[in-house]
Amino acid sequence: MLFISKFKIIIIYILFMFATQINAATNVYYSVGQNTTDHSSGGDVNIVSGIATFTIPQTATSLGVGDRLTAGGNIYYIAAKISTSQWYVVTQLGLLPNDLSSTAVTSIAHEYIHLQDALLGATDSVHVNSKNLVSANVILNIPCYDDSGPDTMHVSLNTASCTTGTNNYINIYTPYDTLTEVNKRQRHNGIATSGYTLMGVVSYQYIMVINLKNPNAFVRIIGLIITSDKTRGVNTALWTACNAEIAYNIVHDINPIYGSTCKGIDVGSHYPSNPAPIVHNNICYNIPHSGIQVGTFALYAKVYNNTTVNNGRYGITVTIDIPMGYLKNNLSCNNGTGDFTPVELNGSYKTFDYNASSDSTANKFIGTGNRINQTFTFVDYDGEDFRLAPTDTGARDCGMSDPGAGAFFDDIEGQTRPSGSAWDIGADEYLDTTIVNVEGHKKKPVKIFSLQNYPNPANHSTTVRFTLKTVQHVSIRLFSLNGRLVETFADGPFGFSNVQNEVVCRFSHNTPAGIYYLRMESGKCAEVKKIVVIR
Repeated sequence: MLFISKFKIIIIYILFMFATQINAATNVYYSVGQNTTDHSSGGDVNIVSGIATFTIPQTATSLGVGDRLTAGGNIYYIAAKISTSQWYVVTQLGLLPNDLSSTAVTSIAHEYIHLQDALLGATDSVHVNSKNLVSANVILNIPCYDDSGPDTMHVSLNTASCTTGTNNYINIYTPYDTLTEVNKRQRHNGIATSGYTLMGVVSYQYIMVINLKNPNAFVRIIGLIITSDKTRGVNTALWTACNAEIAYNIVHDINPIYGSTCKGIDVGSHYPSNPAPIVHNNICYNIPHSGIQVGTFALYAKVYNNTTVNNGRYGITVTIDIPMGYLKNNLSCNNGTGDFTPVELNGSYKTFDYNASSDSTANKFIGTGNRINQTFTFVDYDGEDFRLAPTDTGARDCGMSDPGAGAFFDDIEGQTRPSGSAWDIGADEYLDTTIVNVEGHKKKPVKIFSLQNYPNPANHSTTVRFTLKTVQHVSIRLFSLNGRLVETFADGPFGFSNVQNEVVCRFSHNTPAGIYYLRMESGKCAEVKKIVVIR
């Protein structure tokens, strides 16, 4: 069997101008960071067709998507990065701005200090100008920056604050791509030592609560660190009562307000018929009660590839039947009472497969491929680095492929899955960058060497060029954010010579503007690369 170490291509399509179809939503961007003073490098700027070109490169480390550019008495918002000298900008409504002749840069700054300020202020008259994102037909993007310390204001969003929908949602996230988003990564790398942090510093029921009583409400919470200062208590670190995607977060060390009832991530719903809350690629540890809890009306909950360690009572708790949901590829280790626990269930849950526990509780549910009484080896258990070590045998290559039905392709660090022969269980996918085993012999990895796709940004098409050491089957496909296959550009053998291979990826006129993943696969290798597509 051939094991190929993974190469990496990430293609994320970032919309920053007019939608290509009548009903397509427009993206707006407003950043959050502790430093709202000017962090521009000065110089002049001119804007042509949404491309802002600076005479002096804008090199501040915490400068990127969502930041407000002021020049010539006008306000613009950064939507994407081309280089430190060129950035895409939009108006406050996410539209293509008028051209601007060369003029002095007044300032570049974050729009809000606190995430709570952004959630309440983004709908005012100088931003979206509507509390109803559906009628305004926008997607509200709130990129969060790690400037000088944690964001210490608790977050509360309810129906009175904002109306969202399946296609008009709130996207709270940390930018991490230094090619197309930001000058310096603002997201943690799988450990809670750096990255935007939301910290509870006052006694309050929640650090972050999203309570939207709308059957179509939707919010994404991506790449945050959530914790408390250990002197004030909370009941739940992150609680959602609506459709939500909660992914790539680290929730840890929460001080309880009511004894040992505190949960890390608690997902529920006001409507039993809601589409699924999706919880994946999170790490939760040192929580008094449960790392993750699936609660009220979350009948369709999809919980996969999470890691829960050292929580006071349970790693993952399921308090209701989830007949249309599933738990897959979750790692739960050394939790006080049990790693997994079903509470008052009637055995009605769709799938519980390929989960792993350090005790016997992975067998409490009906399912296949579950692993009990495992010993897991982490990078630094005592230092609370719960990424998998190269010597681990409890979770590495033990999971099922694509448990989210195409919903994601990477781990909490952004590394593409799988790295080895199969997906790893838990939030982290161990990446071996040294050797592979080829038919029992250790050799150098067989790699795909991929060049930049061109053009980038792209309008109707982009060209992907790559070379292969051997003949291999290669597929290049376009996926939507929710994992739906949109287009297939290549699916066949390549590499009959060492010359460069070239695939022209032509976007169908039926493909709307939005955020996409362009996925390139060969054998056990699957990678991504970012692209900005305009129409």
